[in-house]
Amino acid sequence: MVKDIISRFLVSFGIWIILFSSITMVVDSTKEEKNITNSNKQASYAEKKTNKRITDLKKLIEEKNNLEIIGALEIESIDLYSVVTKTYDNSYYQNHNIGFEVSEKGNPFIDYRVDDIASDRLVVIYGNYNNNGINKINTLLNRDRFNKNTIINLYLEDKILSYELVLVETNGVNLQGEKLNSDRVVNKLIDNAKYCKDYCKIGSDDDLLIIELFDKAPSSNLIVVAKKIIDA
Repeated sequence: MVKDIISRFLVSFGIWIILFSSITMVVDSTKEEKNITNSNKQASYAEKKTNKRITDLKKLIEEKNNLEIIGALEIESIDLYSVVTKTYDNSYYQNHNIGFEVSEKGNPFIDYRVDDIASDRLVVIYGNYNNNGINKINTLLNRDRFNKNTIINLYLEDKILSYELVLVETNGVNLQGEKLNSDRVVNKLIDNAKYCKDYCKIGSDDDLLIIELFDKAPSSNLIVVAKKIIDA
C-alpha cells in the first residue's frame, strides 16, 4: 500500500517536472524569438536611417551644387546633426556656409590634411563656436552626458563610420599646428583630458575622430575625441 502511494507520487512528481520543463523551454524559446525579432527590427531601422541620411546628403550636394560637402556628423544623444565640408585649406569654411556665402557661423569642415576619411588614423573636424549646430558638443562638458555611451556617426556618400566618445579636452591643444597621424597629437590630448573613459585607453592601431570647436582665443577651444567602432 505504502509502496503504491510512493510510486504514484513519484510518477506524478515526474510528470510535473516534465510539464514544468516543457513550459520553461517554451517561455525561453519565446523570449529568444522576441529578442531576435527586436534585434532584427533595430538592425532594419538602423539600415533605413543610414540609407536615408546618405540619400539626403547626396540630394543636398546636388541642390547646393557644392562638391565640397563630403559628409554629415551626427550625435543623437545631444541632438546634433551637421553637414561637414572639406576644401584645400582650413580657413574658407570658418566664415562661409555651404552656399558659398559669407557667414560668421561658418560650417564644420575636415582638416585639409586628411587624405582618406575612411582609413586615415586621425580624422579632424573643426567647427565654429558661433555655429548653433556643431556647438552642441559643449554639452559634453557635463560629466553625466559625457559618461553616457555617446556614439558619434559620420555619414559619407557611400558608408557610415561610427565612433565612441573617449575624452573631452579644454586646454587648447593646437591641432592645426600639429602633424596629423602622429602619436604626439594623441598623447597631448590624453595628457590634457578633462574627462575620459577607460583611462583614456587609445591603442596605436585605433582610428580616431577628433572634433575641435574653435574660438577666437585658442585656449578656449573644446576638443572631443572618439574611437572608431564601425566602418560599414
